[in-house]
Amino acid sequence: MQVLLMADGLAGTLFLSAIYFSFLKLPVVVLLAAAWAKYCEWADKDALAVNTYRQIWNMGHVAAGLVALACILLIPNFAIGAIVGWIVFLGEAIGYVVHRNGLVTPEFTLLTSAHLKRIQDHGLFGKSKKKEKEIVERVVLRGPKGVLKKPEEDAARVHYANLQEIFHEFLLRRATRVDIVPTGELTKIGYEIDGSAVERDPLDRPSGEGLIEFVKYSLGFNLEEKRKPQNGKFMAKLGSSDFDLRIRTDGSTAGEKMSIRVIGAEAKFKAADLGFTPAQLKDVNEMLQIEQGMLLIGGPPQSGITTTIYSLTRSHDAFLKNIQLLEYATELDIDNVTQRAFVPKEGVTFTDELLKMIRSDPDVLVVPQIREPQAPMQMAKAAPKIKIVTSIPSTSIADTIARWMRLNNDNDLVAKGLYAVTNQRLVRKLCPQCREAYKPDAASLKKLNLPAEAVLYRAPQPVYDKNGNPINCPNCQGTGFIGRTGIYETLIVGDDVRELIRRGATAQELQSVVSKGGNTSLQRQGFAKVLDGTTSIDELVRVLKPPAAPAGGAKTAVA
Repeated sequence: MQVLLMADGLAGTLFLSAIYFSFLKLPVVVLLAAAWAKYCEWADKDALAVNTYRQIWNMGHVAAGLVALACILLIPNFAIGAIVGWIVFLGEAIGYVVHRNGLVTPEFTLLTSAHLKRIQDHGLFGKSKKKEKEIVERVVLRGPKGVLKKPEEDAARVHYANLQEIFHEFLLRRATRVDIVPTGELTKIGYEIDGSAVERDPLDRPSGEGLIEFVKYSLGFNLEEKRKPQNGKFMAKLGSSDFDLRIRTDGSTAGEKMSIRVIGAEAKFKAADLGFTPAQLKDVNEMLQIEQGMLLIGGPPQSGITTTIYSLTRSHDAFLKNIQLLEYATELDIDNVTQRAFVPKEGVTFTDELLKMIRSDPDVLVVPQIREPQAPMQMAKAAPKIKIVTSIPSTSIADTIARWMRLNNDNDLVAKGLYAVTNQRLVRKLCPQCREAYKPDAASLKKLNLPAEAVLYRAPQPVYDKNGNPINCPNCQGTGFIGRTGIYETLIVGDDVRELIRRGATAQELQSVVSKGGNTSLQRQGFAKVLDGTTSIDELVRVLKPPAAPAGGAKTAVA
């Protein structure tokens, strides 16, 4: 646009800038931008559902959109620029669709004959009624993002359906731990029910990986991190029952795995809930009242040591006492107890953190697990001044004491600070609704040193219907057992045991003195639970069976 100016006889031309606007070209740009934005939103969710490289593909989507826009704006001929822009956009989108189709089964592919058939059967925006019926939502899960809802995408719905099926099954069967582990072309799923391992039918590898990815997304985990551990939790509801589920994902040589721990009633246990006999509970109450001394909790792996330590910690008066707990990972939260999880850092060891806590002068110091060789000596030094509760993997009270002596290398220090020792096992409890009573023959009762009139109980024999299908007890789902309880041996350390410790006695020498105590026989406590119908002879034999010796005569690790 030109404007002729006249001023004081001078003429000149002023060029004004013009704004160019086309009602024909703008919709093309807006349409491309809207399509690109909608596609990016869909592709982001779809990448999660099909378990592909979400972050890399998102970068590709953004780059394709920017290149398409540049073509439209920079190519002088608008029509050619628009065509080139759309080709770039569609080319990248088709490339992604081809990639994701290779990761899913035919019924979830896009732009294929199977996809066209789905559209024909259910309409362009219709959903398959068949697939909807396959998802039965029995478990309500609440995570950091709120209640987990059924997703819209077909592939994600498959992972959600698998999640519902597996979570419902292990909660119904009372599993306390679930492991989802990739192996070869499959993903194995194992349950731990009352301490016994049970395997369910595996998933194929893509379905297993998709399930783990779906859970990670629901818990807000970093989806790109597949090696380092990540932890979160769901609150689950099945019927009228509530569950606290602790989820952990981390890497393995075969791929990313996931473990689920179900926190049950043990989260509120105190000493009286563990299964101690009345006489043993008297010893335990004495242990809780002392102000100085070492309490050693012994037992083999998977014998419930951690539950015992947490229960004893809760049994102290946390309002009147300064209770501090140092552990490698926080298993459960305890009200009014100072809990500290050790985080490895350069130049800082677990023993360093332990010394800091000792110097803060707590009334009770709880250390559930020892992994550093320097820590036991520091604990033994502090035991005459404060109460310390810790654990050692061991097979008996005598073995627990002997191992503690070896860890310290100062028998006088051990003898001075050691106050009490326990050792334990976990036995499965017979289902009260389906257990079977029987009377063993007189010779068997005499061999077991049981009364001649004793009536014992055992798990029922399998029962089948006319079609050969098992008829399971609805209370225990056919296992014959429901829940576990502890059997314990307890010892308040006396002068005779202290003298043996000072002399450096062996485990065998310690056992000869320890076994004279009335509360120091696992067999005796176990037979008492057999006689009252709590458990069976076979279960007791299984639990008390000595652990197999390591191959090649190698020594078992002490801590």
